[in-house]
Amino acid sequence: MQPQEEHGLLKSSLPVLAWGLGRLFCSWCLAELMVHLMYMHAIYSSAPLLGAVSCWTLGGLALAQVLFFYVKYLVLFGVPALLMRLDGLTPPPLPRCVSTMFSFTGMWRYFDVGLHDFLISGSFH
Repeated sequence: MQPQEEHGLLKSSLPVLAWGLGRLFCSWCLAELMVHLMYMHAIYSSAPLLGAVSCWTLGGLALAQVLFFYVKYLVLFGVPALLMRLDGLTPPPLPRCVSTMFSFTGMWRYFDVGLHDFLISGSFH
């Protein structure tokens, strides 16, 4: 590769890197805030607390736990996706937000499209 081409490739990948790192940092900060301010892990290990709350509260806590999983997954998915973009590859689409899912089969098919394709066909398309 010639120096001019390398400079153009580097110039085009800097915004991708900045945007990707910004998204990862925001998702990571949100996950950390959920752990430290909402006590995501401590709430679910306290059986007496869970037994004392109403069914509506349990439903809200379950939704919060699922959304917490989604945010953590975005961070874990975002690192390899960013590396793929920097290499000029197109990663599978980001996982779909779990609060928009209304069926378990939809969750299986559309939450992580790349993982679903890999498990069904044995390879990525």
